[in-house]
Amino acid sequence: MHLIGADTSYSSIQTVERPLATLAYKEVGGSDVIALYERSFASQDVWVEALASSKQGRVHLLQDLVSPASLKRTSFFGDFLRPHFNILHAMAIVLPVGRDATVMLGFHRIATHVPFGGEEQNHLQAISRHLARALHLHRRFTEWCANSDVALALDRLQTAIVIVDIHQHIAFENLAARQLLAFGDGVTARSNRLVVADSDAADALAAALAAASSGKVGAAGKLSVRIPMRRSPRGILASVFPIGSAASQWPSGDRAALVVLIEPGRRMQPTPEETCTFFGLSAAESRLALLLGEGVRLEAAAQLLSISRNTARNQLAAIFAKMHVNRQSDLVALLSSLRAP
Repeated sequence: MHLIGADTSYSSIQTVERPLATLAYKEVGGSDVIALYERSFASQDVWVEALASSKQGRVHLLQDLVSPASLKRTSFFGDFLRPHFNILHAMAIVLPVGRDATVMLGFHRIATHVPFGGEEQNHLQAISRHLARALHLHRRFTEWCANSDVALALDRLQTAIVIVDIHQHIAFENLAARQLLAFGDGVTARSNRLVVADSDAADALAAALAAASSGKVGAAGKLSVRIPMRRSPRGILASVFPIGSAASQWPSGDRAALVVLIEPGRRMQPTPEETCTFFGLSAAESRLALLLGEGVRLEAAAQLLSISRNTARNQLAAIFAKMHVNRQSDLVALLSSLRAP
């Protein structure tokens, strides 16, 4: 919006089943105004009607499709746009985001501001292909998450997972990835792109994504890149997996890729619930077992859990018996083998 110099913006999806989109004026109008639009003005929206028959991929100054004089004579303007937003000027583009859907992107200016012109039109046209790619992947992944609660499941994993396109635009990152990228050691997210600090590793990741986009990943089904870190000599292992069929490609033909980011030296423990399920531990025994699995000595663990040494020893005996181990080192190894993927 800042690049275009707009006061408000909207986005909406058109599908084969729904030829006229609903404009989401939620940025400034709220849910009540959206409901009013859908109930009373969607069928009167002369801008949507004009855009529905316009050429896809081209930025339109809406005063060229519907003159301001004609717009002012409509109830859509007099009863909706003017009283709720004071909007008179608009610029929009319809972009394909798959074989069965398009996305309509629009930008508004209020009546007291100058209309959009050629400079803003050229700015939006210049980035339109990038917008189409981002919207296509976002739509497909949103549908995937809505149908299967994938996002919630991925957020529960301790391994960082990012879904990107060939240009490293991020469509999804799970909780572990957000935490890793926020730390910014070796790899981070900047302007919604996956950015690698080391130039050689950045080039290697770009090559891996290009290979994944074209399906050239070899028998292993993945490509791996080592990303150096400041705090660890081992660095981060980035494994790139191609995802999606030809039907889920970008309009340009690029495929999405799933990038798994692993710190080889990082110990990841199962959750207390998992240890209870796997070994039949009580909640108290599970908490103690996980501390011991992190290498904490028994006395220190008892202090952290605010229990006596005798209670800790009794719980340790129960833990060893249920997990069929005899030493803390065996306990650590067993818990590590059950760490989240």
